Amino acid sequence: MGVFDPIYATERLHRTPTDHAAQVLNTWSAGGKLVQAAIMVIWGVLATLTSPLTAIIWSGLFLFATPHLNCRNLLPDIRLCHNGFSY
Repeated sequence: MGVFDPIYATERLHRTPTDHAAQVLNTWSAGGKLVQAAIMVIWGVLATLTSPLTAIIWSGLFLFATPHLNCRNLLPDIRLCHNGFSY
């Protein structure tokens, strides 16, 4: 978990109506678990088709690319990309 995730979650929950907060939190939890399981299956298939080392190298490359993929104006009034925290 990085610094971006709690700030993004807090902002999204502030924008969510109070009567929908529990639904949003449950959806985030279930969605996160499903994405994690899907990614493990994808890397397992990649490791089976190529080699475990190749799968580890690709996962490392995607890990380093993650900050550039996360910050695409998800929150237009909060700038979190590449400059730290500037509100």
